[in-house]
Amino acid sequence: MRSAPDPGDAGGAPVSPVAEEAWWRISLAVPPGDVEPVAALFERVTPAGVVVEWPVRQPADVAPVAPPPDGPPAATQPSVRCYVAAAQFDDALARLRRLLRDAGRGADAERLRFEAQRRSQWETAFHRHLRPLRVGRLLLRPRPCAETPRAGEVVVDLEPGLAFGTGDHPTTRMALAALERTVRPGDRVLDFGTGSGVLACAAARLGAAAVLALDVDPQAVAAARRNVALNGLGGVTVAEADAPPIDCAPYDVVVANISAGLIVRVLPALLAGVRPGGRCLLGGIIAPQLARVTRALAGTTMDGQPLQPSEVHSDGEWRGLEVIRPAGLRG
Repeated sequence: MRSAPDPGDAGGAPVSPVAEEAWWRISLAVPPGDVEPVAALFERVTPAGVVVEWPVRQPADVAPVAPPPDGPPAATQPSVRCYVAAAQFDDALARLRRLLRDAGRGADAERLRFEAQRRSQWETAFHRHLRPLRVGRLLLRPRPCAETPRAGEVVVDLEPGLAFGTGDHPTTRMALAALERTVRPGDRVLDFGTGSGVLACAAARLGAAAVLALDVDPQAVAAARRNVALNGLGGVTVAEADAPPIDCAPYDVVVANISAGLIVRVLPALLAGVRPGGRCLLGGIIAPQLARVTRALAGTTMDGQPLQPSEVHSDGEWRGLEVIRPAGLRG
């Protein structure tokens, strides 16, 4: 891996992949508080291929393991990454640099790094690191993992791919835990910003009778549909949409594990979709953005009553909120 030059460097010759079947991984290490705004810029370039890799946190009583002499230094900051097909690499790199500069992050634009990988190499490395994830009664098994469930566990099988994760991220773990606490058999659930469909599948496995999973990105929709089919979940509908539905029957649970900015933008529609007494689960909120979301809640009145989080959950730098819609008349 090396620092990425501008596409116009070296006499104006564009940076080109070494092989047509290669994928480019573009990455940027940032402080935890910068993850959300930087990831949002990456998503404008490759909305279906943004990954945040967090450094492993060793317990205080465990000595850190030194990296091999010929290997890269251990990561000390989160790394925001996107994967770009060879044919789109030059344009994506140039656009990402421009977006960073326009956002006042010119130094970050110069620190972008990239690495070319053939798809087969990426998939081999990716599958080597796959592992099951347990959150309460939920067991998430990324294929080809064949972890045997323990007594009482609910299994969600997942088809991993380039663009989407398998639930092993603080925001997803918190959302999964919130779903386990709130979903009851027979519930109607809305998952807005479904991504790979992890939360939608988990809600169905927990007993939801009907789940609507929405995402603006067609590649996310395709990935979610694959996971729904893999789990044989007939009660889950996946559709492409850039906003929560309106004028529909209310949901018992609405979950949106997205970002603070998007939550604020669609908050009224999310809350309007919750039945009186139902819950809205909000995730993807980096700690410095929590006040922004709570202010938006405080400025929203439903059924004649102001709103505030009933619970706030934390995992590292990330926050998750649970909001109960007042049990008054539906507005």
